[in-house]
Amino acid sequence: MRRIVSLSDNTHRMVLVTGGTGLVGSHLLIELLGRGKEVRAIRRPGSRLDNVCRIFRWYFPDRPEMFGRIQWVDGDVCDPSSLDEALKGIEEVYHCAAFVSFRRSDYPLIGSVNIRGTANVVDACLQHGVKRLCHVSSIAALGTSEDGRPVDERTPWNSGVRHSPYGLSKFAAEREVWRGIEEGLNAVIVNPSVILGPGEPHKASCRLFSAMEKGLSFYPPGANGFVDVRDVVRIMVILMEQGTSSQRFVVSGANSSYLEVFSTTARILGTRPPRFKVPAFGLKAIWRFNAVISFLLRINPELTRETAHNAYITAAYDNGKISELLKYSFYSLEDTLKNVRGFCTANREYLHLQCRDGK
Repeated sequence: MRRIVSLSDNTHRMVLVTGGTGLVGSHLLIELLGRGKEVRAIRRPGSRLDNVCRIFRWYFPDRPEMFGRIQWVDGDVCDPSSLDEALKGIEEVYHCAAFVSFRRSDYPLIGSVNIRGTANVVDACLQHGVKRLCHVSSIAALGTSEDGRPVDERTPWNSGVRHSPYGLSKFAAEREVWRGIEEGLNAVIVNPSVILGPGEPHKASCRLFSAMEKGLSFYPPGANGFVDVRDVVRIMVILMEQGTSSQRFVVSGANSSYLEVFSTTARILGTRPPRFKVPAFGLKAIWRFNAVISFLLRINPELTRETAHNAYITAAYDNGKISELLKYSFYSLEDTLKNVRGFCTANREYLHLQCRDGK
């Protein structure tokens, strides 16, 4: 079932969403509007809304007016003055804006957006008397397991372990939120695992289906936590509505091997699953070769040291805290991938859509 929530006629106070054009942000807008809330969303000047429009079309095929209910404002979390304008009349903020990259050339931007940007949001919320903040962090900001047990909210951060610049930035961003809590901000943090859901055609989940359609023979040996984007945004809203504060929650639906993810995708598509495992030394050799070629051609590498490392390690996450608090049941991996497949197929029909300024 594609629908995120059932529509409600209730009216609520206006809320602000940063990162409204991203995977989590766009689905959060749908969740909030479906609950009858008035929503304002920040977008960077010049950013396109076409893909957000397509996602809305997927979940609200008979309600084209839903997209027009969003109040878009130009802004940037790195620009405090634009946050001042966006926060006028706002009582609740969902901070989804982040820069996700594992490319070395993006390291300065990662720190600027994820750390300084979060500090700016926290400061603006305190200054404007915002009642509640929900910060979207990541499992990358959690500690690492040393005994093989699944990682949870209490797993201590190990500074002696090699962390990616993205992970370090999200850990530092959380510290800014905790600083805000100490200064009186009512805030809650969610730590999603690998998020799957309808998004941009050539990125993330849709790219997986494209690769499987073309025939993918190899799979990495590792495992990770995966979660449906619909679960992430629904849990965020529920936590805010319940008034949960000064806590963080692992939001992860299932721990699955990459082979299981690829094989499930192949079964949904009716194609042959991958048969050959790429050993760890093979991945290391590939990313080094890829780095050299990318340097020579002056292009960004698709495979980096960090992504290769993540592909061959086995990571697991414990969602017991959020499941127990909310008595929550997550979408299955197959349901999630079927939703993505449906959107990717329909998206080919929506490519003509061009949505500007919420219209």
